[in-house]
Parts: sequence; structure tokens; C-alpha cells
Amino acid sequence: MKTEYASYSWKELSGIDKNKSIIIVPVGSTEQHGPHLPLKTDCFISKKLSDLIAIKAAMTFDLNILVLPELCYGLSSHWMPYTGTITLSMTTFSMVIKEVIDSLEKHGFTNILILNGHGGNTGTLVTIVDELVYQKKKLKILVSEWWKMVDSDVVEGLSFKHADELETSVYLALGGELTTVPKPQTPSIWPYKWKSQSGAEANVFTGHKIIGSGMFGEGWKAKFETGQKIVDSVIKNYLNLIREVFVTRT
Repeated sequence: MKTEYASYSWKELSGIDKNKSIIIVPVGSTEQHGPHLPLKTDCFISKKLSDLIAIKAAMTFDLNILVLPELCYGLSSHWMPYTGTITLSMTTFSMVIKEVIDSLEKHGFTNILILNGHGGNTGTLVTIVDELVYQKKKLKILVSEWWKMVDSDVVEGLSFKHADELETSVYLALGGELTTVPKPQTPSIWPYKWKSQSGAEANVFTGHKIIGSGMFGEGWKAKFETGQKIVDSVIKNYLNLIREVFVTRT
């Protein structure tokens, strides 16, 4: 069965059992990812993972799993000093998500999994989805960040940052090509966080600026094998999530 939503004709989609269908919505960004990864990185990863999850889930469950065309624009104002970054306003981004889901709901699709590839989108996604499911009782929507679907033992104590070893490894494992070979350097440090020695912390915003190369972590240590382990873990956990939320629960 085809998993690309947009590859169907309207007649084909009209004949699909909507109660046995899940729509995956890949969401990303177009923004800087250091000197070695392209602007499309978040969008590329979210779409590739969505496709792999859809294929595996369609083979595992008696469900139609359809992947929407990816949304490659998100909330990236913090990266605007870096040439090439494109950002939407929170209002525009919220309306796009809302109207995409409204359209799906009008066609009878009520089971939706948003696979987010950009951390800057998360808070707004959660807020708009919370409002939607309050207004439309039939909707069941999951909002997820793929990097939070990784088993902790797979990343061996490392944490996801930005254009770092882990994200770069995943990009490579999914078939992405680097723009250049990353060289060892002092990683950029996120400037908008205050933290005391006692553990208190706060977000501090004083105007956006270029912060080094834009590589927050050791991207030069990336390995295909590391990325493949992460991808396998992500797919496994998404299948477990789909099973528990859409298959087991009624």
C-alpha cells in the first residue's frame, strides 16, 4: 500500500476507511545547521523518519498509514542572523498547523501523528493541538519530537543539541550528504540560558546574534553506525506508541 498521502487521487482517498487510518505530519524548518549540514536538515530528518515509520507500521498493523508532504518552515527566529534561515511568525505557523488539521478532519481523518524535527516548534505545536482537541472531540493527535523517542542506552549518556554528533549521525544514516567535512572546533554555546551553581535557571533573551559556527556539539564525531542505531530505536518506539495509542486504546 502507498504511504505518501499526496500520491493518491481524491477518489482513492475517498475510498479509504478513515477509522483505520493514521496521518503522519512531518514538521521541520529551514535554518542553519552549522557549517557541515544543509538548511533542510530538520525537514529532511522528519520526512525520512516519517516514511520509514509509515512503511513499518503499515506492515505491522491493520491500518492505513499516510505521510503528508513535509512542512519545511517553522519557528526559527533565533537563527535569523545566519544567512539562509527562514522563519514563520508564531501566528502564521499556528494557523498553518490548525488549517492542515482542520482540512484532514473535514475529510474524516481524525488520527494524527505530528512528527516534529525542530525544537523551536514544540511549544506552539502543543498549544495549538491542545486547543484543537478541545474544540473537536473526535480528534486524537500525538505531538512528538523524534529525538525524544530514542532509548537512553543507545546514545550512551550524550544529549541532543544542534548540528552535533548525534543529529549529524542520524542525518548520515538517513542518506543525507554533508555540505563539507566538519572540523574539530570549540562548539558554540547557547547564550540564552542562565543557570546558577545551585541549579536555578532561567531563559535570558538580549537580541539574536551569530554564535560561532552554529555547531552546538561535536559534529565531527558523527558516525553512520551511531545514526543507524538511533534510527532503529526511534522507529521501534514510534511503533510502540502507535500500538498503544491508536491500536490498543479505543
